[in-house]
Amino acid sequence: MLPTVRSILHYPITASYRADTNAWIAAATGSYSTAEIQALDALLGGLDADGILLLDRLFLLHFGDNEADSLRCVVSRQSATKAGATPPTFVRRQGWQGNTSTGFINTNWAPSTGVNFLQDSGSIGCHVRRVSTVTGILRMLLGVQNGSNLNCSIVGILDNNTTVFYRMNSGTVNQTAAAIRINSDNTYYSVSRVNSANMVCRKDSAEVASAAATTGRSVLNAYLLARNLDGSVSGQANHQMSMAHFGAAQTTAQNANFRSRMDTFNTAIGYVP
Repeated sequence: MLPTVRSILHYPITASYRADTNAWIAAATGSYSTAEIQALDALLGGLDADGILLLDRLFLLHFGDNEADSLRCVVSRQSATKAGATPPTFVRRQGWQGNTSTGFINTNWAPSTGVNFLQDSGSIGCHVRRVSTVTGILRMLLGVQNGSNLNCSIVGILDNNTTVFYRMNSGTVNQTAAAIRINSDNTYYSVSRVNSANMVCRKDSAEVASAAATTGRSVLNAYLLARNLDGSVSGQANHQMSMAHFGAAQTTAQNANFRSRMDTFNTAIGYVP
């Protein structure tokens, strides 16, 4: 059996790992095997090599050995928080299970503060382990909205599997074709703003392009498993989410590489599909 890192969480920083890996380890409180830490280091190194590690937030919601570690961003060490009278529940190596009651995750990050997530160029994405089974109600994967115009990043679905709504830094609501419906487990969903006038919504390798002019970035915190609607939670979902990110725009090739890197990481850490 591989040794755990728990007894040496605060060991002297070593050149064998990346600086961001060492920083995450130093802040962690759970028990992790050498193989798991090596997998994290390989993931970050691979994303960096692919030009994808231009991320303001990357939450590996299934990786942490406990709730606190799972909500700690691996690129900034800033933490998200679970919220609501009935908050989502954490399952190790699976992710956070939402509900249709009051639960959501507050990323404690506003798009307007993004360094890589810009008004005319940015991306959001998440890996969903299990999709909602509730029908006929709009449920959000992640999002934040200021009034009717400054709409940062909304990916939602009518749970009867007919329509996906999405937009990024725009007051225009877009709807995708059936190929992008959020109705598949273990799937990577994302939206990327190509420029000031165009976006693309993706479901693994399928994608739909659309036009929508930018109007600004939201000043409110983005939520996971729900939407921050003018400071109030809306559209809580009973999806189970294992990863979420906010950052620079992704090309089709980069988007595919992101999913591939995550698949390799998930296999290495014993992710439960």
